[in-house]
Amino acid sequence: MTEYVFYNNGDSNKILVNPDCIYWEKQGFGFFTEETVKSDKRYSLTELNTGFEKEEWFAGEVRILQDEYGCYVDSLWRDGLRSYQEILEDGVMKDGVTKSRILEDCRLPLSFKADIGEKGFYQVTVTVYAVEEEEVLIYLGRRHLAYRGRLKAGERYCRTFPVFICDIIPRGETDRYHDQEAEVTVIGNHVRLAKVSIERGNGRTFFLAGDSTVTDQSAKYPYRPEVNYGGWGQMISFYLNGEGAVSNHAHSGLTTESFRSEGHYEIMMDYVRPGDICAFQFGHNDQKLAHLKAEEGYRNNLMTYIREVREKQAIPVLITSLARNSWKGADGTYNDLLKEYSDVVKRIGEEEGVPVLDLHQRSMEFIKEHGLQDSKRWFYPSDYTHTNDYGAYLMAYFVWEELKKVGLVESGGKAEVLKAEIVESYGNAGEAENGGNAGFTPASWIPPQIIEVLDFSQFSASESNNKKLSEGLERPEDYLTRAEALDLVIKAVNFFPTNVYNDLFTDVIGHEWYAGSVECGIQNGLIPSQMVENHTFCPDRFIALEEFLWIAITAYKSRKEVPSPEHFPKGTKDWTGAMAGSACAMGLVSEQENWAGSITRQEAANLLDRLII
Repeated sequence: MTEYVFYNNGDSNKILVNPDCIYWEKQGFGFFTEETVKSDKRYSLTELNTGFEKEEWFAGEVRILQDEYGCYVDSLWRDGLRSYQEILEDGVMKDGVTKSRILEDCRLPLSFKADIGEKGFYQVTVTVYAVEEEEVLIYLGRRHLAYRGRLKAGERYCRTFPVFICDIIPRGETDRYHDQEAEVTVIGNHVRLAKVSIERGNGRTFFLAGDSTVTDQSAKYPYRPEVNYGGWGQMISFYLNGEGAVSNHAHSGLTTESFRSEGHYEIMMDYVRPGDICAFQFGHNDQKLAHLKAEEGYRNNLMTYIREVREKQAIPVLITSLARNSWKGADGTYNDLLKEYSDVVKRIGEEEGVPVLDLHQRSMEFIKEHGLQDSKRWFYPSDYTHTNDYGAYLMAYFVWEELKKVGLVESGGKAEVLKAEIVESYGNAGEAENGGNAGFTPASWIPPQIIEVLDFSQFSASESNNKKLSEGLERPEDYLTRAEALDLVIKAVNFFPTNVYNDLFTDVIGHEWYAGSVECGIQNGLIPSQMVENHTFCPDRFIALEEFLWIAITAYKSRKEVPSPEHFPKGTKDWTGAMAGSACAMGLVSEQENWAGSITRQEAANLLDRLII
């Protein structure tokens, strides 16, 4: 065992870490700060640092101090928020959110990193001390949540957590990087890191394969959970409560095919041992590729994974895709874009006797219960697929409950801890029978009600795309065709295009550039029956202004609320009048438009640029 202490206790058998001890590779241990990132390019890679990255607008830095209880982040770090205060010049934002409230919620990470020599299963013991009462978060590795709780003033917390350390292929990289370092990160303005000990251990590992909804997402600091991307794979360790370590090999953009072809699966299989769990959640990206249809390439790839994992005497587990916050603007109903893939996973589970965790159903029920607007609180701002840290924490809870249901984890233990934390319920009210917590979610860590108005995306250039459709538009003076209209609208409202076309229209061929846009339009209810004639869509026909507004406002209604029309503008058709009226109420067009006239590509792009999503 290697033990590190962060206050001078006079014990020569332990390694004393002072606040000026900054990690760099030759030293082998120390605090991970901005200086560490500068020391070696590899530490700018999220998977090889601690999962926390500095906000571009933040003018401060992590400064570490020490007292008789341990090391902590200097409270003067708030000086670095001056530039942020200049951004928030209004003083009070919408719904009564004040600058002071936002600044108080921002916190900096205190991260410690140490070389462990060999890869594999380890036990990491962390001791922290709270000088004042507050919520404390402890992350291990690449932002894997190990502890979240409220410590009282003067309370010391000590806990041992299992971790699994192995090679990784970082996001955007093609090479396999050796990772043999342990990381501990503590979040809290009044908490001290007192001790860290690391020793070899034995136990079960949960290997995760999947896409961006599962992956270890990085977080910006100063840290705010609602404006950081989060994957449920980095939160599930909190619920496992020591029953196993988590090794997450999911990455953004991966499919059942690219997980293997890009080398991630090979790493996982190099380390998996008998009795380990290998969980697979794919679908979001498979549905974009014609050769990975649900009952074809997608099914075949999952079947191969099941066979190969069993050959390793490990346990294959299938997980249905996390549901999107996707709705149909035409009638306001939920739009289940992943049903086909979810159904295939469940059928494979029945056929092959493989445990299936139905995250799709659990998350979809939650989203449908809360509706489009309220569900946004659990998703990254202006994103309808990827959760923030609150959402990742919630989805991990659903996964943990599904693991209990299929008997892969203990049904007690953490359930009682959660039960004590719950301050409100969603779904079934009251306590469940027999001391369980069915019908509850961990509502003691929930996002603010006003998540959407806190749009921090403009301050995170790497995560946002503010480019206007009208900028650099090709052939701006040409009249807009129906196919082009669908393509522009899909881009404007950030729908989920697919390259799989199901041949609904006889005049749309699957290899055409717009086939995916047409399919996306079908799935999202953007093609009204009045624009279909004898199973033809006429994709090259010029679109009328009123038809374009019907498509655009219908799509917009799946994202935001729109004003009801005061009346139908004169000259519009019966089926276009409502949407045209809403467009007038929003100030996009006037009531004296030539509704039946064609619209240029530039005019259409300008209109869409004003529909801010």
